[in-house]
Formats: sequence, structure tokens, C-alpha cells
Amino acid sequence: MQPLSPPDTHFLSAAAGWYELGNITEAKAELERISPALREHPDVLELRWLVHAQEKNWEQGLAVAEKLVEIAP
Repeated sequence: MQPLSPPDTHFLSAAAGWYELGNITEAKAELERISPALREHPDVLELRWLVHAQEKNWEQGLAVAEKLVEIAP
């Protein structure tokens, strides 16, 4: 797995900050700014799962969780 590096680390950090503040819309926007090649990084997937869980979007949350278990058991 390719490690996260700037600017993707900044986007992930910003997304986590927005999530912690309860602003799911902005958290999702920051996650979308992460390079497509790194969107399946375990740290990104973990935050995506938290966002889906907060939205009670269980279908998408399950898909993210399955991918996370697949790449980082």
C-alpha cells in the first residue's frame, strides 16, 4: 500500500477535523479531494466508514468495511 503524503495527508486531516466538528458534508468534500489512487488507503477507508455510519448509510458503510477488511485484515 502506497503511503499517504501531502497534499493527501492534509485532505485526510481536514476531513477528520470536519467529521469531529459534526460537519459531514465538508468531511465528504475533503475526502473527495484525496487522489483516486489513495482512496482505498486504510486510513481513508476508516474515515469514510465513520462518515457513512454517521449518516446511517449502512449500505455504503458495509461496502467500505468489506474493502477495509480485505486490504487491512
